[in-house]
Amino acid sequence: MQKQFHTKNQHYVPQFYLRNFSEDGKVFQLLNLSSGRVIPRAKISCQCSKDYFYGKDGLIETNLGAFEEECSKWFRECLSLNNPKDSIPDIVKCWLIRFAAVQSMRTKKNVDSIIKDLSRPSPKDTFRRIKNRIKNTMIFLI
Repeated sequence: MQKQFHTKNQHYVPQFYLRNFSEDGKVFQLLNLSSGRVIPRAKISCQCSKDYFYGKDGLIETNLGAFEEECSKWFRECLSLNNPKDSIPDIVKCWLIRFAAVQSMRTKKNVDSIIKDLSRPSPKDTFRRIKNRIKNTMIFLI
């Protein structure tokens, strides 16, 4: 039996990113696109997430957490620039591009597709599909 990972509420938009739209780091104003309803104090911890979105083993969630922690440092550095005319250092640009690439893959459609690919019997075919998906994402970003 597979061990269940302890983080049930898994975010597809990192909480550190959402906090940039919050005054207190806990809530922000949200527009529900489906209903058109404005939620003036939506909890960040409950938004852009789903129970076990990346699975119950915690492998993807743990690795994304480490990646997000590193990205959050670079976001803070970028946001701390005093003058809008200050140039963004190349290393920060690289991390922002990495973040955008990873974030573009974190949709329900992509995650479902990758999980489906990983369950196929042919590792070669699975690797090719995932490689093409990443390649197409990178082309979009350039």
